[in-house]
Amino acid sequence: MRARALAQVGSAKAAAVLRGRVQNLSRGGVCVLSDGPVDKNAVVICEIALPDLPLLIPTVMQVRWDQKREAQGEHYLVGLQFLL
Repeated sequence: MRARALAQVGSAKAAAVLRGRVQNLSRGGVCVLSDGPVDKNAVVICEIALPDLPLLIPTVMQVRWDQKREAQGEHYLVGLQFLL
């Protein structure tokens, strides 16, 4: 089942918020198309919004990889693994 979802990613060591669109959501983590890179292995706090759900789902994740998507401007695919 595919659903449109958005994610906000915030690093515990930085006050920056990174917004992205969830490309893939699985039991182990998410792949997010973001507007900027995230430090590999960083532990981040995420809020995931799902359609028809009136609240954000908070979770703690770890950045496992990122990949610049030059065809889409300054966007990055970011792989996040659930820690909680």
